[in-house]
Amino acid sequence: MTPVILLTDGYLANGSEPWRVPKLEDMKPFPVSFRTDPEGYQVYARDASTLARDWVKPGTPGLAHRVGGLEKDALTGDVSYDPENHERMCRTRACKVDRIKQEMGDLLVRAPTAAASCWSAGAPPTAPSPRPPASCARTATASATCTFAGIHPLHPKLGELMSHFDKVVVAEMNLGQLSRLIRDELLVDAQGLHKVQGKPSRYRRSARRSPRTRAGFS
Repeated sequence: MTPVILLTDGYLANGSEPWRVPKLEDMKPFPVSFRTDPEGYQVYARDASTLARDWVKPGTPGLAHRVGGLEKDALTGDVSYDPENHERMCRTRACKVDRIKQEMGDLLVRAPTAAASCWSAGAPPTAPSPRPPASCARTATASATCTFAGIHPLHPKLGELMSHFDKVVVAEMNLGQLSRLIRDELLVDAQGLHKVQGKPSRYRRSARRSPRTRAGFS
């Protein structure tokens, strides 16, 4: 019940990595239902669990209503200038987005056989880059990795997962939006590895093998 606009990463769109395109017949269908019964219909009445409204095909007898950009009454859908109603609607919309968490599956975490004490993460443009980050590789610390499928809302199990690691490192192709989001919402001391060069991220080890050698993020 939520329209989706897909904005892909520029490097991903122009990359040369092969993609496995799924067959349409193998994809799980998601049937859409439309309301046709006008009895007791309220335009902005919502499902209690998802906060979604009924979908109605335009022109359905007895279910016609006005569509526009002005704030609407939380139930009737009529234009409303009431301040309390406006706040209620803002909070309702935010809560509706947050309930996307109910549809999220498990987090895919890659970890070594040894107990990992460092956790590295990244948004889709850095995948599959979040390998053992510099500080972990330098000390031969076992590291687990995870790539986010989305960042708003954050996965409901993310905070619990991060609590099991001594260090959290976030690789990003920007100046640290995701790491700041994690620090703000989850109160986790996430450290960022940032790069804004229009090129994919990768970790490298210096050829020198000395106590001062530092693994790099390029």
